[in-house]
Amino acid sequence: MPGGQGSTYGTANFYNRSVGISGRVESHWSGCVQAVFQTDPGNAFETRTACNNHTTTFGFTIPTDFPGGANKVFVTLAKINQNGTLEWLGARTLNRP
Repeated sequence: MPGGQGSTYGTANFYNRSVGISGRVESHWSGCVQAVFQTDPGNAFETRTACNNHTTTFGFTIPTDFPGGANKVFVTLAKINQNGTLEWLGARTLNRP
């Protein structure tokens, strides 16, 4: 998901009681960009941040501890302003195949 101040790329692997997420988030400016990954159903989430024109790679598992697990993951990319507020840059939904 490319954007002006940042981008994130990766994959989601859906399992019975978790979702495996791997990829990278990139900052394209002198500040920070944050990617938020949230499961549905379950509303479990993880965040990863990159700052100052750098890239952060990631690989993690989000638990969705109920039979069948999540059927989608919402990915949101946001710029972190100097006052700590978030400015939305984009979003995408990854559906379970």
